[in-house]
Amino acid sequence: MQKFNLKQINHLLTGVILACEVPTQDETNRRFITIRSFNYHHSGKNLQCWDKNIKSYQEGEHALFRIHVYTVSSESIEKKYDIHENELIENKLMEVIGWQELYANLAKYVRDINKFVPQWHCDNPLE
Repeated sequence: MQKFNLKQINHLLTGVILACEVPTQDETNRRFITIRSFNYHHSGKNLQCWDKNIKSYQEGEHALFRIHVYTVSSESIEKKYDIHENELIENKLMEVIGWQELYANLAKYVRDINKFVPQWHCDNPLE
């Protein structure tokens, strides 16, 4: 099972959303995946970005990851339309707790998780 490299972990730790484009069978559409991490407490407190406590982040007990998988038409991206969530062809939002669950869910969509970069480095239209 692949794991994020240190740079990717640091990006997640500082609140950066990671994204990558994954191939689709239909050339008229493009699929993206974004990941954001939160420091999650089971006590019912609100989700919050990490307090930069690397030790608690690496332990992963309080790591909640929000994975957004969506597909949008290539035409909308090429014409630089504003894309709203109700226009997405596929729209899945998942929340998983812990590293193992994150990696297991990502393996369904991506073979190489090193493709994840800060979202402004790819054509992610929902920035």
